[in-house]
Amino acid sequence: MKYALTMLALGASLTALAAAAPSQAVRASALLRMEASAPNVERMRAAVRAADSEDEQVQQITLLGGLHTRDNASGMNDAIERDLRTLAASPSRRIARSATFPLAQAVGAQEAIEILMRARQTGLMGGDEVAGELAFPRAIGSFGVGDASRYAAWLHATALTGQWVSRRPYAETVLAQLDDPALDPRKIIAFPGMPEGRALMSGVGRRAPFTSAVRRAASYAHSFPGNLHVKQLVDDIVDAWYELPA
Repeated sequence: MKYALTMLALGASLTALAAAAPSQAVRASALLRMEASAPNVERMRAAVRAADSEDEQVQQITLLGGLHTRDNASGMNDAIERDLRTLAASPSRRIARSATFPLAQAVGAQEAIEILMRARQTGLMGGDEVAGELAFPRAIGSFGVGDASRYAAWLHATALTGQWVSRRPYAETVLAQLDDPALDPRKIIAFPGMPEGRALMSGVGRRAPFTSAVRRAASYAHSFPGNLHVKQLVDDIVDAWYELPA
């Protein structure tokens, strides 16, 4: 049972493609300028092959992986996956790691689990990296409902696993995550905006444990006033928070 629950948390995080890719800041800024087109894919494939150093190749691999899109906008998703598979088998640990993350993001959920579990078993990645928190690869001002629901599912499963395996209270696990100052504010919005989050707020029954998270969520919403979806989510969260006893 413990194993099953552990796999539930792991599966949720991997299905959500949990681990953050290397050079994420570089990736995010570059992808804002780079369209997922066939010419750009070919340029990045060539850049990976022509890289003069391992550092440069790691960066180019990350950018190449970012051109793999759900709608296959470039028409070259298959070529990107082939390159990433080859690179993920590199004898260089850094190169293999840098390709493993985007490859796991590119393939289906079941294969992603297999890829990351294999990386863990071979020592390429640690357990914390494999079961790490979700990343939001898009620009900071965007907010995907799918990403939000997957993060909420991951956090819920992780808290249930901790409750069973280590006897750590469910609320303690969730609140520790939400109070992490390094946590992407969109993830703070994601969990309280879902039924599991509302149930936790109601169960805890006090404002104080959620104050910091709610303030950060509101600050994010105020920073992007044009995102009406986020505004509505945060308004609902704040309303639910105010309904709690002080």
